[in-house]
Amino acid sequence: MNSVKQKKDYIHWFLNFRLKKAKAARLLLNLSRTPHLLNQVVFVNDIFGKKNSILVSARGTSTFPFICRVNGLYYSDPEDAFEALLHLPEKKKLYLCLSYPERPAIPELVAEDSEVNDEMVKSLQAIWQKLAREEIMQEIDAALDNNDKEEFLRLTQKLKRIDG
Repeated sequence: MNSVKQKKDYIHWFLNFRLKKAKAARLLLNLSRTPHLLNQVVFVNDIFGKKNSILVSARGTSTFPFICRVNGLYYSDPEDAFEALLHLPEKKKLYLCLSYPERPAIPELVAEDSEVNDEMVKSLQAIWQKLAREEIMQEIDAALDNNDKEEFLRLTQKLKRIDG
């Protein structure tokens, strides 16, 4: 799987699964829209021992929901992970493991009839935005309950970026 189009199609195909960590869908969408990062992607069955790697898991798997390692640092938040990926030198490989039930072998991952359209991408973006908004609203409620003004202000700025 060498072409950017094949990689993009495979990522979009994977997004048909319900992810264990919903916010990871946004990272994958952003990754699929960033050609220089897609050029660096190498799909693998496991990220063990890989310096620059991402694991995203669908529900129904026994793998960890989401983890990203960039230049030796681990990220559990997909937004932070994507920011770190943007600073990955272009010569470095980025190992990506997409874990889903009954995964076929890597060479068979992208079907010829894998059709992804703009409507599907917009739908996934809307779902991500709704889930992210709900999660931030819960965090804002907790910050208010704890009288944590700094956290409240940070989260409201984050919410503005999402609604933006």
